[in-house]
Amino acid sequence: IYLMGTDRNLVQDNYFTKAGHAAIDLMDYLSKDFCDYNVIRNNTIEQHWGSGIGLILGTKHTLVENNRVFYAGEEVTNYPKGGILIVSESNIVRGNIIAKTSARPFPDHAMSLEAHVFQGRRQNCVNNAVYNNVIYKAGKEAVFVTQRQDCKVTQNKLVNNIIYP
Repeated sequence: IYLMGTDRNLVQDNYFTKAGHAAIDLMDYLSKDFCDYNVIRNNTIEQHWGSGIGLILGTKHTLVENNRVFYAGEEVTNYPKGGILIVSESNIVRGNIIAKTSARPFPDHAMSLEAHVFQGRRQNCVNNAVYNNVIYKAGKEAVFVTQRQDCKVTQNKLVNNIIYP
């Protein structure tokens, strides 16, 4: 499911398996219309191929809650595909379970908070609240944080998450 430049949508109680790039991606539309106030709730993602949930390119004020993401990145040989990717601002990610992200052939992070330039556009990771999540058996880092170019990862709150290697 791609939500592009659209607001106030509910993606709830779905089962995904073997989606290509990602099971659920949210992004703006050609940098004109933000992707705001969406809810991603109670979904089960047994990915095996791509990533789980991506909040990228102008996604704001979105709630990602009580999802279960398993096996993200398995069988992907040349590109990282994690459980939940946050490259956006002012979102809430809570109560999710992320487990068994790929260890091989390419190890993947369970959750990433990233800031970087993509196709000439700055993507900051600012003011996100990440709490009450459970992460276990991550193929690489459980929580990966990175900022590149002149983009910023700042003022994010990671609280009360349970991480088990």
